[in-house]
Amino acid sequence: KDYSEFVALVRKYVKGMNDLEKAIERAINELPEDSVLKPFLLANKAEVKLMCITEYDEERTLRLTFEEGKEEGRAEGRAEGMLEEKKKTIRNMINDGVPYEIIAKYNDCTIEFVEMVASEMSAA
Repeated sequence: KDYSEFVALVRKYVKGMNDLEKAIERAINELPEDSVLKPFLLANKAEVKLMCITEYDEERTLRLTFEEGKEEGRAEGRAEGMLEEKKKTIRNMINDGVPYEIIAKYNDCTIEFVEMVASEMSAA
């Protein structure tokens, strides 16, 4: 319970201060006097600060990594969607009898790519 209270205070103060070390200091000092944790935190203040900063940075890093991963996933999804749209256009042009050279030119791709799409069509 005391630890949860301490962490909640740190999070509260870091939002207002944007200085994690000062937020940790303030949270330690503002724990209730009857807190079982307070004497330990006061006696080991330097280690507590270091641990909290490391833990906080790790949490932040994991959150940022997760967000970056989501964005990369979105970018990959968009790229796949664009590729499928290009293939659909190429299939339509093949079905309309447009020469492969013209299809490649207007779809900004190689003739080999057009041939690959055509072979996918015949395999399906």
